[in-house]
Amino acid sequence: MQGANRTGRPFTGDYAGDLLYATLLEYGFASGVYQARPDDGLTLVDSRISNAVRCVPPQNKPLPAEINTCRQFLSATIAAMPKVWAIVLLG
Repeated sequence: MQGANRTGRPFTGDYAGDLLYATLLEYGFASGVYQARPDDGLTLVDSRISNAVRCVPPQNKPLPAEINTCRQFLSATIAAMPKVWAIVLLG
């Protein structure tokens, strides 16, 4: 297991996370220090990271049924942010 599958925090522990969290820190959307561990003390500021599909299927290629099943988690995440004014999608 690697990255978020290993750590439980999206993008943590892989190269995408190194870039993402450095950018969030640089532009003030995170504080603390990113050390590629879920207990590194990094805190998001006025931002949130969520997976579109909560459980990662084999080869990271979700089937339509898996996407539909997981949609409730993404919808709940978005609904919990009543003041959201931008959503950035990463793939």
